[in-house]
Amino acid sequence: MTGSSWVNIYTTYFLTIAGVENAFAMSVMITCIGLLGCLFSIGFTRYIDRRTVIIIGCGACALCQLFMAVVWTVYPGSKVAGKCVVAFISLFTFFYVAYCKLNPTLILAS
Repeated sequence: MTGSSWVNIYTTYFLTIAGVENAFAMSVMITCIGLLGCLFSIGFTRYIDRRTVIIIGCGACALCQLFMAVVWTVYPGSKVAGKCVVAFISLFTFFYVAYCKLNPTLILAS
């Protein structure tokens, strides 16, 4: 639905190809940001409608992927593009885990 498989499985490989220094460390950081998104979602899923949560999450994920592609297209292989790739993958992971995953709190809230 949102491309989360390539983010979860191939993050280190993708960052290596993008020329990011310390690709494995950045991959670990991105995973930790996903954990923060999971913890963040516990607090708000009881108070926000499920449809709103999914629309916000999928929209944010789509924008993160779009901006990452635009930056890489404009500045391919540069350090700025590598940093933007890390930033947008981090944001993507946060929004995907916080908003798009169907978690038990969201199910119990309905």
